[in-house]
Amino acid sequence: MTRLLFQHLQQRCRPGAADDVLREAGDNRSIAQLSRDDEWSSYSQFRCLLESAGRVLGGPRTLDEIGRRAIIAGGSVDYTEMLQSLGSPARLYADLGRTTRVLAPIVSTETEEVGPTEWIIRQRLDEGFAPFEEFCAFSAGLSALTPVLFGYPPAEVWEEQCQCRGAEWCSFRVRWEALDEPVRRAEYFETRSRLLEGRLENLHETLGELVSKDDLDDLLAHVVASAARAVRAPGYVLALAVLPAQHQHIHSIGLPTIEAAQLAESLLARAQHSDERHLVVEVASARRSYGYLAAVNPTGTGFFSQEHSSLQAYAQFAAAALDSVIALEAAQALLELSNSLEEVTSVDDVGMRLVRTMPKVLDCDRAIVILCNEGSDSARVVGSYGYSPEAEQALRQHEFDATLVREAVSSEDFHQLDDATLISAVMRRTGSIAAATSPIVAGGKVIGLIGAGVTNRTERLRLDPNLPQILRGLASQAATAIRSVQLVDELRHQALHDALTGLPNRALIIDRADQLLKRGRRDNRSVAALFIDLDGFKDVNDTLGHEVGDRLLQAVAVRLRSALRDSDTLARIGGDEFVALLEGMPDATVELVAERVLEVLREPFDIAGSKPTSLQLSASVGVAIGDRPTSAELLRDADIALYQAKNSGKNRRVRFRAEMQEAAQTRVGIETDLRGALAAGEFFLVYQPTFDLPTLAITGVEALLRWRHPERGVVMPGDFIPILEESSAIVEVGRWVIGEACREAARLHEAGHELTMAVNVSFRPPHLRSARVERPSSGDARARSHRDLDHDRRGFGHRAAETHQSTRRADCDRRLRYRLFIAGVSPSVPDRLDQDRPLLHRGDR
Repeated sequence: MTRLLFQHLQQRCRPGAADDVLREAGDNRSIAQLSRDDEWSSYSQFRCLLESAGRVLGGPRTLDEIGRRAIIAGGSVDYTEMLQSLGSPARLYADLGRTTRVLAPIVSTETEEVGPTEWIIRQRLDEGFAPFEEFCAFSAGLSALTPVLFGYPPAEVWEEQCQCRGAEWCSFRVRWEALDEPVRRAEYFETRSRLLEGRLENLHETLGELVSKDDLDDLLAHVVASAARAVRAPGYVLALAVLPAQHQHIHSIGLPTIEAAQLAESLLARAQHSDERHLVVEVASARRSYGYLAAVNPTGTGFFSQEHSSLQAYAQFAAAALDSVIALEAAQALLELSNSLEEVTSVDDVGMRLVRTMPKVLDCDRAIVILCNEGSDSARVVGSYGYSPEAEQALRQHEFDATLVREAVSSEDFHQLDDATLISAVMRRTGSIAAATSPIVAGGKVIGLIGAGVTNRTERLRLDPNLPQILRGLASQAATAIRSVQLVDELRHQALHDALTGLPNRALIIDRADQLLKRGRRDNRSVAALFIDLDGFKDVNDTLGHEVGDRLLQAVAVRLRSALRDSDTLARIGGDEFVALLEGMPDATVELVAERVLEVLREPFDIAGSKPTSLQLSASVGVAIGDRPTSAELLRDADIALYQAKNSGKNRRVRFRAEMQEAAQTRVGIETDLRGALAAGEFFLVYQPTFDLPTLAITGVEALLRWRHPERGVVMPGDFIPILEESSAIVEVGRWVIGEACREAARLHEAGHELTMAVNVSFRPPHLRSARVERPSSGDARARSHRDLDHDRRGFGHRAAETHQSTRRADCDRRLRYRLFIAGVSPSVPDRLDQDRPLLHRGDR
């Protein structure tokens, strides 16, 4: 009724009348607010407004005129059209008790037909609400207006009794003339046409607003507000069962939150149907049923059939909007998921992205992804959503039986508490009452499951016809993403691990060493590195082949792993070199571990194959203990200690000392300078005579190599020959020595000196070169030198310097001797090595 009053004040009264009434009444609401269909006023508010209107407009009786014009001026299209749908004034007067309650729930109305066009109308305010003159006048005007709605003149109204004067009821006698006046009938049909057009316009307006809204919750709230304009009732509830979890399931107007929630629960449980107090319609489309829309009138006066049609129309609007928006949101969410899965780096990342998407496309409170572990019979949770922190921690820590996981998704898609499945057991532990699952299948095998759960109303899952299809789609995306991650993991593992032994490689051990040093500084824990190199491994490859060598390396990795703790890191960084990282050990224990490494490698290795072989070898270990600025420095110091262990006789461990680094730096400097020494002409030969002991006669000379360093001066062989021998430079330098020695021998012979020329030859193979290639080629070089110089071959001697112990030494000697013999060169072997010169030539050519 408040809306009727203010529509009249704005349209029929002088400008500013509505504002004056509000000020007089002291009402803080705006005119726009009071003109809305869904705005209701309390008894005290409405009385104050009517009394103020009477004072502003000239007295209480002016309210009679307002009542006579109120419906025409301010009635809503839907309400007016609903009244006209009754067909005649008599039908409306007969139903006035119900229609009045719709507008004024505290007013009771009784009607009595006196004649075809005459009725008695009795009204009174319910107990507890005092009557007042302005309301009586307003009601009389409304009673006179009824025939106008059907194209007749206004009724005459006589007040016979009034509550304000002590009567129990306000009694009005109403009489109208049923004249078929063409003009009025034309006005009636024109009004009907206008109302129908207005109703259609309202529906189009509502539809347009629904289409324009992006947010589903705003859209649904607008549907309820639109329904409230079409159906007169104090309260409305939209209760939805099937809806993505991030949206509101309940929208209401005019009801307290608790009462609205209770009514929504009753509606969704189908315990509440249409009755005198509730008008209930289903919100459903051709695709699915979403829930219910209800109008609530506590007075119990019932609803018109036209109101049912109107409410049903808005329920259909809601269903269509839900179809459209949910499909769009689901498509957007799935597209975002698909794009985000391209960036995942782990299966846990896949799981978390999936469970965060599920509430956007399904009506669920919880989501979970369980994945079977590769190579085992266990499974674990890789993603969860909606669980309490305690439940989530328990799920993450629990190890599931992979067989039960596969059984859970092979037998049931929908799970309830009393089912005997793994999912039901999880539900009982975490407080869910129902769940739906779908298997994650990759390569034809079930590798896990994806599940959605609810904590109330099982029908949210059970009644959603699209749920299986959505779950299968999510599971399919999960399978693709998980397989991609596993492939990336395999590639990453291959990039960071040795293919032969499966141990971390150089790149990974450097990263682990960085982490080791950081933890050591943070936790004040000791750190250490062992650099392990096998002694004589190259000879195994050369004599037995690389297949046996590879199997030996695999066996060595197993042995080394057995000598270390599970928390220690072992890596193969190339060839026969291994590194072990130790953490939290006293220095003495580190030394014991290094010794243990040597011991386990001394044990014979039984190598399986086409020809089973038993091998025995040893190793050298460099030990570096303590913090370093970088991992590179830690490994460098261990490598320096390893070099010292090799030079000290092998088959031992050596702990790094600071002075070793100085020696290593000197060595590196010499190695660097050696690279350009030959080209710079820094090498030269000195010649040492050899004597025949019985006569002390000079029988020949021996060529000895010297290096004139621009800064160090003359460097003796013992300081640079070993370094040359570990690089390919020894070959070129050796050729140069032989060439120079041959030329000098030629000059001696030309001068008449019948002397032999001896040259030292190293048997240590150049770095990473095969002896079977390099050693014979040395003989070839010497032979070519003789041929090129046309020197008397009988005067040239070849001495083998014993700087390398090899299982193939004898074989290499025989082949080299043969080649030198063909070239006319006489080889000899000294009894011992002298870093400056070999022993005297034996003279046996």
